[in-house]
Amino acid sequence: MTRKVRVQQYFDNHQLRRLQLGASYRPKEGWLNTDLIPMTADVIYLDATRRFPFTHDVFDYVYCEHMIEHISYTGPSRC
Repeated sequence: MTRKVRVQQYFDNHQLRRLQLGASYRPKEGWLNTDLIPMTADVIYLDATRRFPFTHDVFDYVYCEHMIEHISYTGPSRC
């Protein structure tokens, strides 16, 4: 199943939309769990240093824990 299909399924099944960046081995129930290197089947690929493949204002919450320090200070600025 492609990332686009999985994202659409998430949107279709969740009224309250929550995005977790850098899920690693800790996906959260009811969240769209993402990571640069997905470690489990319920985590999808997302590079947090690039433009997100979502329209504006689609998530009610965005969460990341122990992830931001892995992004280079001088890294990409493609916003």
